[in-house]
Amino acid sequence: MTHPAYSVALQCAQRGWSVIPLVGGDDPARGKTPATGWSRYREHLPNTGELDRWFESGKHSAYGIVCGSLSQLVVLDFDDAAIAKHFRRHFPDLAATFTVRSGMRGTPHLYFHADFPVASRRFHGGDLKGEGGYVVGPGSVIAERCWTVVREVPALPLTPERLAAVLGFLGTADDDDPPADRDVLPPAQGIKEAAVVQNYRREVARTGQRNNTLFRIACQLRDKGLSQDWTLRCLAQTHAE
Repeated sequence: MTHPAYSVALQCAQRGWSVIPLVGGDDPARGKTPATGWSRYREHLPNTGELDRWFESGKHSAYGIVCGSLSQLVVLDFDDAAIAKHFRRHFPDLAATFTVRSGMRGTPHLYFHADFPVASRRFHGGDLKGEGGYVVGPGSVIAERCWTVVREVPALPLTPERLAAVLGFLGTADDDDPPADRDVLPPAQGIKEAAVVQNYRREVARTGQRNNTLFRIACQLRDKGLSQDWTLRCLAQTHAE
């Protein structure tokens, strides 16, 4: 029996958006991971047979929408509700686009049609998903959290000039970012999970950057000789929450 997410994934495919299966399930850390090699779907749309094969078993409760040139899609994925609200005040016209609410954080994903290449990048409080990026699609369920459409309208067109204005606005939030090599961990000897989680929470509260903080700390843990499995066990649940 197919999962209900499949019917929504088909609707997205009919819009011309490339979709891929995600692991889904009950694990919030792994649920957003692609369930198949997906690089080809940055250049080729999946066919009906592939979609049926991915979803017919009902195994996958989630799917991703591939952003970039193939789908002609750019998504502003906000991690911080306050920054999303700030954006809406400054760009009320752009806020009136196709919008999905994240199942994990309840923050908005704003979808835009772009007929030119747009690089993915971080900004203070979220991500701009373009080339090489994907977002969890509406109707997906991960750890009993559902991604839902909250504004069912066509994705608004985004011009290069308008994108530059958006990036300029969002880029102001990066002025106070810490250097990429800033050490936010205790000394290498005797690192405890509780201390790492405490440092992670403190840095996220200070910078507003969940993903950048996670990446920076994971690299530092790697350089201090700790395994990827240890890092996942330590931070995955906190990061997802």
